[in-house]
Amino acid sequence: MIDPISTLSIHSHAESKSSVLNEFAPLPKMLLTVLFLFLTVSFQRYDWTGTLIFAGIPFGLAWITGHDAGRLFRRTLIALPFILCAGIANCFFDRSAVAMPFGGTMPGGFVSLFVLIFKTLATAGCVLLLSASTPMNDLSGAMASLHIPCVLILQIQLMFRYLGLVMTEAASMKTAYFLRNPECRHIPVQDWGHLTGHLFLRTVERSEAVYRAMQCRLFHAGTPLPRSRAASGPERMMAVSTGILLIFLRCFL
Repeated sequence: MIDPISTLSIHSHAESKSSVLNEFAPLPKMLLTVLFLFLTVSFQRYDWTGTLIFAGIPFGLAWITGHDAGRLFRRTLIALPFILCAGIANCFFDRSAVAMPFGGTMPGGFVSLFVLIFKTLATAGCVLLLSASTPMNDLSGAMASLHIPCVLILQIQLMFRYLGLVMTEAASMKTAYFLRNPECRHIPVQDWGHLTGHLFLRTVERSEAVYRAMQCRLFHAGTPLPRSRAASGPERMMAVSTGILLIFLRCFL
């Protein structure tokens, strides 16, 4: 019987270039990511020095392990608009004076805005680095090792696959639209509704085709998912040391 995970044909955007981080066991990477996210969000709203240091950790790690830190940073910027809406509002409501290390004070709203930006860069960058260095199948195996219910893992896998279908179909529709309208440089707003509905119908049809292909390969939702490979002794020691270092850094900051 074919492995049900492989029948999903799910791949993360892992970089083709091998690195130390790519070869690391997926379960310790996932646990360290969760720990890093927990430590990052634990900073108070005015702790800009700590969040600034934590914001640089994912990009520094990407540079050290051979990943494209600039590309990772550009992908992280996509999450900033969602945070700026709440952060800019703080500039008007929070006017308490916050002492700065280099002297003087700054309004608390501006400080909390920078803290939100640094937290976003840290958390989004860490998650994207995990996704860039670990295929989706390995992440699913790590979740299975943590005894997460199989149904939940399958939902995450199918959602990941569906998002890929949406992006592929959207790119095809965009190309077809501009080929039929060579003088048009952007899609008019009045066509967005029609194109969105057509995109939804096309992705539903593609999803049905993918699911039928999975059934032809003897896929069954009740089949236990295989776990990821166990971490070696050096990998465990490195993961524990990194976790202790992050905790110490958070307590020190």
